[in-house]
Amino acid sequence: MFDLFFMSYAEPEAEKNWLILKSQVPTAKRVHGVEGIARAWVEAAKRSTTSHFFTMDGDSRLNPNFSFQLEDFQGEKDKRVHVYRCKNAVNGLVYGYGSIHLFNTELVRNFRSLDVVDFTLSVATQGFKIQPEIASTTNFNTSEYISFKSGFREASKLASETNTYVGTQVDERTQKRLLIWTSLGSDVPYGDWVILGARVGAIFGKTNKDSKEKLALISNHKWFEEEFSKFAPGNLQSDLQKSKRELHEFNILCQDYTPQQSKMIKQILYKV
Repeated sequence: MFDLFFMSYAEPEAEKNWLILKSQVPTAKRVHGVEGIARAWVEAAKRSTTSHFFTMDGDSRLNPNFSFQLEDFQGEKDKRVHVYRCKNAVNGLVYGYGSIHLFNTELVRNFRSLDVVDFTLSVATQGFKIQPEIASTTNFNTSEYISFKSGFREASKLASETNTYVGTQVDERTQKRLLIWTSLGSDVPYGDWVILGARVGAIFGKTNKDSKEKLALISNHKWFEEEFSKFAPGNLQSDLQKSKRELHEFNILCQDYTPQQSKMIKQILYKV
């Protein structure tokens, strides 16, 4: 098995998730507290002793039946990024967000563009291989701040279309995913903060889609703290409505759902 790195920064449940992972994979290693997403992954590559290494986010949990099987793996020289599928605990989506990835160690170790919008996409110069297995569940809705930041980061990438795979056209599912991020999830803890973050992030992504420097701010923890400080809990509902109106101007027709409606829609869409 390749090295497996648990990548954590300040996730409220990182310690709990780490202990759970160690009980499942005793050989797992941890990279904690490195400032900047790309820098953290490069640190993992420096510490890896295998030709490739797996990464797992600090707010994710490994599915008990996950086997680490790889389809179409081409050996030690395979430089593609292998991406497993992941279940989103807030809005029910199942795709690569928050999932386990397999990277070529040498490729990441030599990566130099440390201020990038999306590290995975930037390092995938040799392409992607999407693995069919659902590897994990991402449970990032653990605080107001983490929930807001998670929604913001992903929606800004979806809205700015910077999540496009290297050398390909924009994924046709991008707009559908963006609509779900900005609409569903009010039935779970901090779900409204995820939705607010996604709406504000989508506005940020649309507004700055032609500025790589601006978009790269989403990887800056201090900048995010300042951005989050603009929103007070007492104004949550009014901020949701304001951001909804602004998104409609971009023709992103997000909707408001009660917790009961959100849960029912997810049951219909995802059978959960």
